[in-house]
Amino acid sequence: MGIVRKGRPDLIASISLVTILLSLGLAAASDDTRVLQIRESYITLIMGVVFVVSSMVRKPILWLLAKHQAKSGEHRAALEHPQRKKMLGTVNAVWGWSFVLEFGAKLWMIENLPISRVLALSPIMFYGVTAVTFLWTLWWLRRETRKAVQSIRSNLE
Repeated sequence: MGIVRKGRPDLIASISLVTILLSLGLAAASDDTRVLQIRESYITLIMGVVFVVSSMVRKPILWLLAKHQAKSGEHRAALEHPQRKKMLGTVNAVWGWSFVLEFGAKLWMIENLPISRVLALSPIMFYGVTAVTFLWTLWWLRRETRKAVQSIRSNLE
């Protein structure tokens, strides 16, 4: 629908479509239980690498998504501020590394634990990593916003 309405593909829909296709491809590629256990984590790994690389090339995916979702020119202009882009770049890198580390931990679990334990612990680990990263994001963005406001106030005085 985004292609029809805007003349270009919707970024979030495109990401969702790619992850679904990758998951289906991995499921069809092998019947090895290890591959099936880690199938979703491959998607997480790919997203993590994309997040980390996008941070390194100074076009963080989170910044692009925020810009894509911005409703007004004022919001888009605010996203262009170097401090805002830097903040989103840091958050972007932390999420990327969290995804990569979750994949590494899941690989270790698959190699060292029985299948039943991997199946029981995988969702707990995934949601735990996601929750900790989310809470860190809230804390860090609030801290950085307070610092920016204090800096503006001190410059005005």
